[in-house]
Amino acid sequence: MWQRERRRHDRLPTRAFISVTCPRGVFTATMADISQGGARLLGVPEGMLARETPVTLYCGRLVIAAVVRWLIDDTCGVAFSAELTEAEIEAVRRHGLLQDAGKALPPTFPPLEVQASRHRRG
Repeated sequence: MWQRERRRHDRLPTRAFISVTCPRGVFTATMADISQGGARLLGVPEGMLARETPVTLYCGRLVIAAVVRWLIDDTCGVAFSAELTEAEIEAVRRHGLLQDAGKALPPTFPPLEVQASRHRRG
C-alpha cells in the first residue's frame, strides 16, 4: 500500500551549490529540490547532521534558517523555519543556473555573510 506524502508544497528541481552551517561546523552541499516549506540536500558529510539539527543555508545573498527532518546516507530533508516566497525560491533556482553557467560564485568556507559578521565584531 502506498503512503501518502505529507508535503504541503510542490517541490521544484534545482541544483544550487550552497554553504551550510550547523553546530558541528560548515560544509557545502547541493540543494536538489526546493519548495516553500523545505528542501532536499545532497552531499552531506558523514556525522555532521542528525534529525532536528538546526542549520543555516547560504545561497547567493539568501540566508535561510531550517531544521533537519530526515537523513539517509549523504542526503537530508530540511524544513524551513519560515516559508519562502515565490521570489526567494526563484532566486535559489536562478542562482543554481548561474553557477552551472559559471556566472555565480561557488559557496565559500565560511559563507561570506559569516566572515563579514565576524570581521565587524572586532
